[in-house]
Formats: sequence, C-alpha cells, structure tokens
Amino acid sequence: MDHISEKIIEVFEREIDRELAERMVTVSTISDNIKICQKQLDRLRKEAVVKFYTNPCQNSETEQPSIHPAVKKLIGKRPAVTDSTQQYLNSTASEWKRETRKRHQKKHSTTFLKHKSKNSDKPDEETSVTNENVVRPCYIPPTIPGNPQENSTLRGNTKKMHMRVLVGNLAQRLDTVGEDGATHKWMVYVRSAPGSLEIEQQVASVCFYLHPTYKPHNIVTAPYPPFTLNRRGWGEFPLRVELSFKNNLNKPADIIHNINLNGSISGHHTRSSETYLDLWLYPNGE
Repeated sequence: MDHISEKIIEVFEREIDRELAERMVTVSTISDNIKICQKQLDRLRKEAVVKFYTNPCQNSETEQPSIHPAVKKLIGKRPAVTDSTQQYLNSTASEWKRETRKRHQKKHSTTFLKHKSKNSDKPDEETSVTNENVVRPCYIPPTIPGNPQENSTLRGNTKKMHMRVLVGNLAQRLDTVGEDGATHKWMVYVRSAPGSLEIEQQVASVCFYLHPTYKPHNIVTAPYPPFTLNRRGWGEFPLRVELSFKNNLNKPADIIHNINLNGSISGHHTRSSETYLDLWLYPNGE
C-alpha cells in the first residue's frame, strides 16, 4: 500500500512540475510580447505627433493651429479669435512694435507726483517729473555657472548612473561610381564614452532611420552589439538613431547625427566628428 502511495505522489509531483514549467514559459512569452507592444506603441505615438505637427494648416492663415487631441481634454478647446487678435495677426511685426512703442512713450512721458509742504498750509501741488528723474532698473548681465553635473548631484537621480553615448561615421570614397549612383561607402557606429556605463550592458537594440531614398530599407534595427550599420550612398543627410534600453524604467532616447562624407579619400576610411548625448539611466540589473 505504501508503495502505491509513493507512486501516486511521484506522478502528481511530476505532473505539477511539468504544468508549472509550461505556465512559466507562457508567462515569459506574454511578458516579451508586452515589451514589444510597448515599443511599437511608443514609436507609433512619436510618428503620429510628428506627422500631426508637420502637416500644413488647412484653415485660413489667420486662424490658430488646432490643439493636439492628446492634450485637448486637459486644457479644453482652443480660444476664439477676437477682434483684437485678428487685428494683431493682420498687422505686420514692425507696425505692431511701432504702435506699442508710441503707447508706452505716451504713458510714461510725464508723471505727476503730489506732495504736501511740511512748513506751510499750501494745497497739494502737481510737479511734473520727466523720464530723466525716474529711477529705472539697470541691466545686469547673466552669470554663466559651471557644469552643474560636476559640483552637485541632480535631485531624483540618486539611483541613476551617467552614460555618454557617441555616434559617428566612417566614410570611404569609391574609385568608380556604382550603378546605383553611389560615390561613397560609409559606416555609422554607436558606442559609449570611456568612463561611463558600457553600452553593451545597458542598450537592448539600436534603430537607424535612414533617408527616405533608402526605402523600403530605410529603417534598420541592430538587435545586438556591435551597433553598426554599413551602407553605400552619394549624399549627406541627418540620421536619427533610437536607443532602446534593457531596463524598462528607461525610456527610449533619440540622437540626430549628420552623415559626413567630406574629406574622405579613395581607398581609405576617414572618421568624421562624433555626436554625443549625456543620459542618466537606471542601470541594468543583470
């Protein structure tokens, strides 16, 4: 009887372990899908906002641009255009400045001050005081403080660590122009500066947004280090680089780097200037 009970318990334990393993795999898959959806939604939100504000206003020239739907619930509808606003929009900047200056001079040209004489019973007298006697505030040039990161610790960043990301490119001029019109070969790279967090441990992937002439392959993702991209081309353009981090507390960061082909020599790789971005990140727990 004891032998049968042990067999039954062993079967139950084996089935429970198998069921738990399957559930853990399912939970891990769901977690990965949620992370992918979050990244896609964040990218979709960025593209929607950029597209909304880059489209020209379809209304009249004097009408104010509409408010983005994401914030319309918080601040309400846009204010109505009154007569004074319409007049201001129709007038040129020089005329508006001239009218404002005249109004200001007329208001402050003469100031009357009333005072009583202490030694006599004379009534109050009005004395005109010109602008020369009016004390006006003097201009104090602003002071340029030093780097705040060197002298103080930013509030709220006690658990974050600093990482400087560098983006640059190498260019090589081709001996002959290719069939696609390419005159150069170039490679863009993303790395971390010495002394900061290592990019291999913090960055999960890097997405490169190329010029629209590279369609349909103008968006390329590097899922693992080294984060580099090799292409051929004939012109310079601003390249947008999006960094996605392993720690979900860190939001994606964008860097704009201008692809530079000047100074490249045929048969030799020439390094251009690098673009850097300082980030404060929650370090990866791995």
